[in-house]
Amino acid sequence: MRFIATCKMGLESTVNFQLRRLGIEVVATEDARVVFEGGYDAMARALLWLRTAERVLMVAAEFPATSFDALFEGTKRVDWKVGQKHPVLRFGLPKHREESRC
Repeated sequence: MRFIATCKMGLESTVNFQLRRLGIEVVATEDARVVFEGGYDAMARALLWLRTAERVLMVAAEFPATSFDALFEGTKRVDWKVGQKHPVLRFGLPKHREESRC
C-alpha cells in the first residue's frame, strides 16, 4: 500500500530520515510530503513514531483527472473498502466510551 506523510515545507528530508530509521521504504520525497510504501504495520509505526510529519494519509486510488467530470467518474470507480482489512477499520470504533471519573 502507498502512504503520504505530509509535513511543513523544509522538513521533507527529516521525515524521510525518520521513515528510513523506522525501516519503512521511502518511494519519493516531494514538496511538503514524503511518499512511502508498506503494510498496516508500517502505517502504525509511522503514526506512532514520526515526530515531524503532520498527517499520514493512505492512498486509496490514483487516476488522471483533467476535468471535474473525470474526477467525479474516477472517484465513483474507487474501491472505498480498501482499508477495511485493518482491525480498527473493519470492526469500527466503540459507539460510546465509559467516562472516567478522576
